[in-house]
Amino acid sequence: RYSSLSAGQLFLPACTSNTLKSKVFFRTVPSDEASGKKLADYAKNKLRVNKVAIFYNPDDTTYSTSLQKAFESHFQQLGGQVVRKISLNKSNLNAQDKIKSLSDQVSAILLFPDVNSTDKAVQVAKANFTLQGQKLQLLGGDALYQLNTLNEGGKALDGLVLAIPWFSNSQNYAREAETRWRGGISWRTATSFDASIALIKALSGTNPTRVTVLQNLQSTNLLSEETSGAAVQFSSAGNLNREPVLVEVVNGNFQLAQP
Repeated sequence: RYSSLSAGQLFLPACTSNTLKSKVFFRTVPSDEASGKKLADYAKNKLRVNKVAIFYNPDDTTYSTSLQKAFESHFQQLGGQVVRKISLNKSNLNAQDKIKSLSDQVSAILLFPDVNSTDKAVQVAKANFTLQGQKLQLLGGDALYQLNTLNEGGKALDGLVLAIPWFSNSQNYAREAETRWRGGISWRTATSFDASIALIKALSGTNPTRVTVLQNLQSTNLLSEETSGAAVQFSSAGNLNREPVLVEVVNGNFQLAQP
């Protein structure tokens, strides 16, 4: 999810971890804190879910655990309860048994795999699909937002709601990028573009220095037509002023979730 920070690294456009903090760090993706809050709000207030279980990798502190902690904190603040937390990194994980044991305890499960355990998260979704009667609602993080996940999960993923940094929704940038690259683009492409534009703007002017570049980044104010589709500004902590986007799997494709 990220490489180590140094004084010369101003942007890491795929870094969502809440543990990343530095006076020279500027994030062009919503943080795990923002994504966890978005999913908690949606689960509690939109879906009326009160009890959930979380599948995650406790050894991955830079994403999986970061997102788990953010979701759990906000969900509990809203009056929800995390009944169980289950590790995805166990070689003997029996998804069928876990789902059966949870089916009468919770009404939703959160899938927060790291990039190395997405296949196990899909196994959990498939186990849920085999439940007799009402299936558990599925929600998850952006690690599952990929074509391979859809192909592997098939119908078992229908209804899965993910919090992701950006979604192609007929923005001018999306149309132009898809034409240039002759295919669909991901949120990673979009956030990298935003990072590049912000840094180019910060470098503009006569004889830029590290000091002036840092000052210019702190006062960044990019309009939506200059970026991948939304205005870009940074908080004093270097976080983006943009909320995550919720998408849902419908008939094997991602589309914007109903608000």
